[in-house]
Amino acid sequence: MKRLRRGGFTLMEVLIALIILAVVAALAIPSYRRSVTQAESTEAVQQLHAIRRAEIAYFSGEGTYTESLERLPASPTLELALTPRHFDYAIEEASAEKLLVMATSRAPVPGSDLPLKVSIDEAGNVIYYWPDSGSSGATAGSGSTGGSSSGNGSAGGGSSAGGGKGGGGGGRTRRGPGSGGSAAITHPPLPPLCPGGATAPGALTYIDRCDDAWSTWPDSNSKNITGMIGTESLSAAFDIVAGSGVSAVTNDLFRKGISISFDGNYFGAGAPCEGAYACFFGDTSFFPPDEPGTLPFIVFDPLLADEDPTLLAGILAHEGTHFQQYLDGSLHHKALGTLTVIDTEFRAFWNGAVFWSEVRDSQFPLMTALAQDEEDLYNLALQGEAALRNEIAARYL
Repeated sequence: MKRLRRGGFTLMEVLIALIILAVVAALAIPSYRRSVTQAESTEAVQQLHAIRRAEIAYFSGEGTYTESLERLPASPTLELALTPRHFDYAIEEASAEKLLVMATSRAPVPGSDLPLKVSIDEAGNVIYYWPDSGSSGATAGSGSTGGSSSGNGSAGGGSSAGGGKGGGGGGRTRRGPGSGGSAAITHPPLPPLCPGGATAPGALTYIDRCDDAWSTWPDSNSKNITGMIGTESLSAAFDIVAGSGVSAVTNDLFRKGISISFDGNYFGAGAPCEGAYACFFGDTSFFPPDEPGTLPFIVFDPLLADEDPTLLAGILAHEGTHFQQYLDGSLHHKALGTLTVIDTEFRAFWNGAVFWSEVRDSQFPLMTALAQDEEDLYNLALQGEAALRNEIAARYL
């Protein structure tokens, strides 16, 4: 009769397994806890942006930022109510030129006796301060950085990328490397958009266009979303703009059936839209009131194909405004030397800010560079025409 071996583990095997589990836990738990801390920092980013928005509103009335949270104007966007869950907030510096708000975690960072700190400044720069790694920049505000000069394409054959055949209407640029800011730049008042037309409004409201300049150009009446990729996203973006306060932009795009697509042929190093999110192209070799010889079109960088349609809608509001300038002859006036790139881009960026004012709350926390760029341009528009025009000068000149 054979003697059967009893099942189970020896004491040594159990001890080895326990040691392995202890090592894995020692490595994994701090990493997990830090991930939780980083997730909790979403609260800090949301509240810091809310405080900054309230500070900008305070600045518009007082000409300076305030060091007191209690003095900030109450609004639905300032949701602190002095009952934050994971962070405490303090305004560390506030003057007519500088703002620095700090969020400090109530619990220390795992593996350290020190808390996580997150700051925001007047330009919207968000920085994380991890006690074991110094600081880590998260996002950059447009108020303190310049932008790429490519992609602006002045009508009639601009000197920088974005011109295209006959001159492009312009491209919405990405924020590029810092160029020292533009606070010292001054500009003359914005000229009328057309003879007898009004200049930029004093409030954040849509800048309407003037009358059609192309009297013999027949209407098409179609939403013309084309291309091989991202057609659903662009169609959704079109509909979002159509349901907003800048719906006149998509009304005009629809009326003329302007093609909108993702097209990689116009982006990348040396391409006409290098450095831009999107570009509008219009053939200015034919001047109003003739029918355009080549129909205008709008192209988006395919790298944006996975962006939220609401963010794509913000770009469409900008480029669609360039089409409105094409309709009312403003781009042709620019080609003749009447308007500058700052003038034409101002109208587009302004209308983009008006659109963002309606949808921005749905985008917090700001998860992408494009969303942060929209927020920064909106905050500049709140400060008035001069602040926004200075940023445009930093990007395009």
